[in-house]
Amino acid sequence: MRLSLRWEIVPKDMRKPNRSGNCGPHMPMKDKTGSVDFEFDEYAYLENHPDVLASVRNGLFASGRQHFERFGHKEGRRCHAIVSEAPRVFVVGAYGTRNVGDEAIFEGARRIHANAIQLYINAPRKFPAVEMYSMLRDGNKFRAGDTLVIGGGGLLYDAGAIGILVDLARRARSAGAAVRVERIGCEAARPEYHDVIAGLFRLADSVTVRSSISQQIVRDICGMDVERQEDFALELAGELPPRPERSAGVPRIGLVTGGDHMEEIGPLMNLVREFTSDRAPTPVRFVHIPHSVSHVDFRNNDEVVGAKIASGINGFLEGRHLAFSRQPFTDEPLEVLRTYAGLDGLITRRFHGLVFAHMMQLPVLGLPGDGAKNTSFIEDHPREDQLAIEAMPQIGEGFAALMRLLQA
Repeated sequence: MRLSLRWEIVPKDMRKPNRSGNCGPHMPMKDKTGSVDFEFDEYAYLENHPDVLASVRNGLFASGRQHFERFGHKEGRRCHAIVSEAPRVFVVGAYGTRNVGDEAIFEGARRIHANAIQLYINAPRKFPAVEMYSMLRDGNKFRAGDTLVIGGGGLLYDAGAIGILVDLARRARSAGAAVRVERIGCEAARPEYHDVIAGLFRLADSVTVRSSISQQIVRDICGMDVERQEDFALELAGELPPRPERSAGVPRIGLVTGGDHMEEIGPLMNLVREFTSDRAPTPVRFVHIPHSVSHVDFRNNDEVVGAKIASGINGFLEGRHLAFSRQPFTDEPLEVLRTYAGLDGLITRRFHGLVFAHMMQLPVLGLPGDGAKNTSFIEDHPREDQLAIEAMPQIGEGFAALMRLLQA
């Protein structure tokens, strides 16, 4: 087979959007001042073409721009340039990594910063959105009057991640944009890179944190007294689905695990096996709820944990699978909260499992997995029906206490 290649010279007037909003096959596109705003309007392209968005999220294309350059321009797809001079708010966090807790943070931030542009890491979930690393390439894309919000979550987990935030903040400041650190969690901050964190906070016009532990850490690092505000996810509290009245039937207990903490699987498997047995004194129906199916780390995949637990219990008793079900992953926070609404109690190792249970007023047992993060939330939001264990061997005792709460 012989392939024939043909090169075409494209007239200059085809390299710009035409009246219908279609673009020729060549870029970049510039605003009226000649400075590059976004060479390609990624979020508008994906918003206008949901089939392309699905392909990007499934890994068939690295970006909407890649699709456009390969196929979209031949198909006459719309790729609007951004020419608005209005000030913009960019919110950066661990978004686009398929973690519903991080997406809940962004949804809460959008309730405060209307029309905020999400700076995502791997794949956008909501629009408007811009790939975060594109803001660090090809010149400064911030403008005077813009605001960069470093928004919530436990973002300070390693020096490299903080360094990226510092680079974004420096670019924003050099362009005349404001920088605000809002409701951030410092619980995972390590002493060896406290100086990098201090540098980030010095670039900010204002700083707030989400926990009392974070307040103390900022005080130790920078000598700053900062305000504590609730985690952004709690801004969704006004949109919660209703919880049905509790029935006298078999209780439904949610399990929120961590894919990167495989040491939990054995104790959890034993617990589920014991309480789904025909001989269990108090039968329980367990529902595994994945919070993360990570783009970033294959080990951080809660669906793998759910499958391992199911594999470990289903061979022991015919029909036991009816007492252990697995929810499919979704990164839509309100959909996950609808699942929570149908529960009687929760066991969680994830921080936002505690946050969601608090919003839904569910009795909850916190596992030790997230350490200071979980401790910080429990200390700042004390409730009689919010329990915690310090080590996995205590899970039987902790679960017994949770069941007593449900039976009270």
